[in-house]
Amino acid sequence: MLTNTKVKIPEGVVFQPLAEETVVLNMDSGLFFGLTPVASRTWELLAAGHSPQEVHKTLLEEYDVDPVVLENDLQELLRKLTEKGLLQLADVA
Repeated sequence: MLTNTKVKIPEGVVFQPLAEETVVLNMDSGLFFGLTPVASRTWELLAAGHSPQEVHKTLLEEYDVDPVVLENDLQELLRKLTEKGLLQLADVA
């Protein structure tokens, strides 16, 4: 289940949309990550300040996807981006 989480893009992380995809780069570590079109849309929503719960709701409206599959995919993407230092997550009370 997606929690009420605040998402922050750390300083030193930059991103650039390229066609339907996005490249995210951590300038401090040199690590970069390519995002698929759906992951790019997810990043766009997160970068605009939406919570993961809000992103889930928006993506359900925009794509024909099973809610449980989307939630699992979103959690996995958040986990990967956080592990690579490209996002920071903090639970909000």
